Amino acid sequence: IMIGNIWNKLGQQLRVKLRDDRGREAWVAANCEVLARLRRRSVELLPESAAQALSNMVHGAAVLGFRAGDELFRVAAQAAVGSRLRGFEAQGISNTVWAFATAGHAAPPLFDEAAAAAVARIRDFGPQHLANTTWAFATLDHAAPTLFDAVAAAAVELLRGERGVAEKY
Repeated sequence: IMIGNIWNKLGQQLRVKLRDDRGREAWVAANCEVLARLRRRSVELLPESAAQALSNMVHGAAVLGFRAGDELFRVAAQAAVGSRLRGFEAQGISNTVWAFATAGHAAPPLFDEAAAAAVARIRDFGPQHLANTTWAFATLDHAAPTLFDAVAAAAVELLRGERGVAEKY
């Protein structure tokens, strides 16, 4: 079983079934033992995880309400830095930085590399990816002028119809 998929499905199910924070918090509290085991195993696997699995783990953890300082985010930030970010698709970059921002977990080296990776793939970013990525950088007050310039140019292209939105979603 791919552990990244477990996190992804947990996050999806909670987002759909438990739309309010109290319901999510109650579910997490009722399942804290299982989640603790899942987190421990994830932390063990993160250093060797593929880009998609890493992105799914942190995204699911953020949806579940894991917050800054959690070991999962610390290990994921270390694991993602380096050449690994080049393996992320646009959605993976966007979801990863969104998860860190949602958790309130600043990770400057990760965000620096995510900015560079996003600029290199900016044409692959659809409107939601652009919005989520920009929101994440702004939320954590992480300066990335080259990224913001690239996002602005991509948004203008999308608004002018110079880039097909349908192919991105």
